[in-house]
Amino acid sequence: MLATNRAGRIALALLLALSAQWLSWTTDAQTIRVMTYNVKSFEGAVETTLGHKYVMKPFFDAFDKVSPDICVINELEVYTDALGDRNPLAELAGHLGMHYYFCKSYDRSELNRGAGLYGNGILSRYPIIRMDCRRLSMPTGSSDPRSVFWADLLLPNGNVIRVVGTHLDHTGGQVEQLSEILKRSEVFETNRPIIMMGDFNTDPGTVSYALGLFGNKLAITANHWVDYILTTPDIKCGSPKVDPFRINHEGASYDISDHASVYMDLTL
Repeated sequence: MLATNRAGRIALALLLALSAQWLSWTTDAQTIRVMTYNVKSFEGAVETTLGHKYVMKPFFDAFDKVSPDICVINELEVYTDALGDRNPLAELAGHLGMHYYFCKSYDRSELNRGAGLYGNGILSRYPIIRMDCRRLSMPTGSSDPRSVFWADLLLPNGNVIRVVGTHLDHTGGQVEQLSEILKRSEVFETNRPIIMMGDFNTDPGTVSYALGLFGNKLAITANHWVDYILTTPDIKCGSPKVDPFRINHEGASYDISDHASVYMDLTL
């Protein structure tokens, strides 16, 4: 009986020690690199000198250079005639060994723009355990259908973070669309750290105004031109960086998109 009790105590002590170690693993802070990038429909992947052959190498090289753990991609087109009926988001994910999710803003045929889909996407090194996509309203002054997605990602330390991605209209209605996103209770009523990224097509003052309408739950932590990274206060942010991904090809130098990438390291 004594031996049995002693063995039980030893087993319990080992279990408690392992539990404590597991808790330390799951609560350790983790640093991740996030990036937002408007790829301009991957036009930089169409090499005119190759007879409009669709090649992804410029974008493969760009993403390899920054090596983001999470990236929100805007102005994303898939299965279009110009891209050879291919899915560049899936090809990027395959090259990088990442998970991906596509959120449709509209079917190009709705606007008489040919075949394919237009929207936003996410690439993640971490499992996407939940995701959703919604089309935004079209306020007065706006011109194209837009969307927002949110995705919950499981980090190696056991924490779950929420990433929100969007691309607001380029002609008007940005405050209304951003407000529509910020008031979604199913997105923002959570204890999870939130990172919101994308092309907002407006200036920082307008974004700050919209954030203030909803209690400044998020803050602008990186911005270049109209591209933003917003975070909740529980995230420690490093210095933002910008890379236009300029390449040289056949004696010419050009950026593969009309937007630069914006990226930074976050600790959470």
